[in-house]
Order: sequence, then C-alpha cells, then structure tokens
Amino acid sequence: MKLWGIVIPHGAKTDLPRPAVQASLRVSLLNWVEYWGLRMADNGSGSKRVLIVEDDVMIRMMIEDMLIDLGFAVAAQAAKVAEALAAVNSEAIDVAILDVNLSGETTGPVAEALAARGTPFVFATGYGEHGLPAQFRDRPLLKKPFQMDHLKRMLDAALAPTS
Repeated sequence: MKLWGIVIPHGAKTDLPRPAVQASLRVSLLNWVEYWGLRMADNGSGSKRVLIVEDDVMIRMMIEDMLIDLGFAVAAQAAKVAEALAAVNSEAIDVAILDVNLSGETTGPVAEALAARGTPFVFATGYGEHGLPAQFRDRPLLKKPFQMDHLKRMLDAALAPTS
C-alpha cells in the first residue's frame, strides 16, 4: 500500500491500526476537497462549463486537471465526434476545447454545431493552423503541448465579448 508517498508493505505492522489510518485519510481528503472547493469558488472565473473533445485519454485528463485548477467546471468529455455532438445537444456548455483530429476524424461538425449555438470554442492541435477548418481559422488555437497559462489565455480570449 502506498500512503502519501510512503510505501507500506502488505501485512506490515504500523503504529496505527488500519481503521485509524483510513479515518485519518478520509478527514485529510475532506479537508483537501473543502480547501480546493473554496479556492475554486473564489478565483473569479464564475465556474464556466467546458466541453473537452480529445481522443487521447491522458491529454483529456491533463486538460481536466488544468481546468479544475483554473476554476472551470467540466461539463462533458468526448473522444469521438458523435459523443461531442451529443454533448453539445444535451449539456449546458459555456466554452469548448476541440482537438482538431480525433483518430482521423475532424471535429469540424462539432465546431459548426457550437458556432450555430453561439458557443465559443478553442482548437487544440499539434498540426498547426493549416489543419483547422478554413471557416474557423480565426478561432483561438492551443498548440500542443501547452501550459496552463496558455490554456487560460486562450479560454479568456474565446470567452471575451465580441464587439
């Protein structure tokens, strides 16, 4: 068992009985969640709801972690165009992050559905601008790999009121 970076071999004796260790961990976890919950509520982002469309599960998890750290809420996640379109039609979404290429399938239809609803979105790609659908080349672009501060700037740009 690994406990906060400390490896405790299975069956090893500890100073605390196992139920006490579990109770201690639960209290610590609840304190951690409460702390971060308050931090997220106070950061001024208004908890905008984000749709993540990304076929790589590790990148999707990284984006989710970054969004939570930035105070956003994840409305839905999709790895395929059909899943993303279903989320666009069923979820309350304030902004979306779209990988351009989902295992050979372009997210152009998702971008069109979001644009038709007036929902802002950001493209995320490792291919550069020439991989974007022509009608959406004016949208904010996250070049993979990206850092949290760049994600924040692109989401702020996408959510900024248009004049």
